Amino acid sequence: MPKLLMRFLTVLLLIPLLAQAGEKFEEGKHYIRLSQPIPTSDPAKVEVMEAFWYGCPHCYQLEPYIEPWARTLADDVNFRKVPALFGKEWKVHGQLYYTVQTLGLDANKVDAAIFHSIHQENRRLNQPDSMAKFLKLYDVSEEQFTKAYNSFGVRNQLRQADSLIRGAQLTGVPALVVNGKYRISAREAGGAKAMLEVADFLIKKEREALKPKG
Repeated sequence: MPKLLMRFLTVLLLIPLLAQAGEKFEEGKHYIRLSQPIPTSDPAKVEVMEAFWYGCPHCYQLEPYIEPWARTLADDVNFRKVPALFGKEWKVHGQLYYTVQTLGLDANKVDAAIFHSIHQENRRLNQPDSMAKFLKLYDVSEEQFTKAYNSFGVRNQLRQADSLIRGAQLTGVPALVVNGKYRISAREAGGAKAMLEVADFLIKKEREALKPKG
């Protein structure tokens, strides 16, 4: 075999290895590929799903980083939060989250206040009466709260959330799922802020994959 052809074939074989070596984050080390992808809300966009629980101290620590980060995402990226429902208190907090959405409140502002109330003021907000009292601060009457909290829409969103969390094979929070394919945890990524760096890396990876071929 001519030497020139031999060198050409060697370069071709090395390209995948060089590309892998150039990647900052590694699959199986910094993030996990799901064995079965979960559905996203818009297939035309790259989606980042944050799984959280109001009562989780690590989720509370992530909030100051993830909210500003989410506001800087490009138009081709869809960010959404999904409450994990691993226990009784988790479920009622998930119900509170979707109640806030249903009432049309400023979700980011109210979410931050809920986290602060639970983690700084030791108010668990795990009963409908304490939730209703809390939301009065946002001009929500008890009747409005009860109607939204017990609505079919909220119950349906809880079922969908539970299906997504189970599909992503999550066992803890906070966690990020990028485009329904990749799961990121603080433990794997190396901390809360590092989770967002891994997410940026995977967003770019998925953006390239969505580009029309040819």
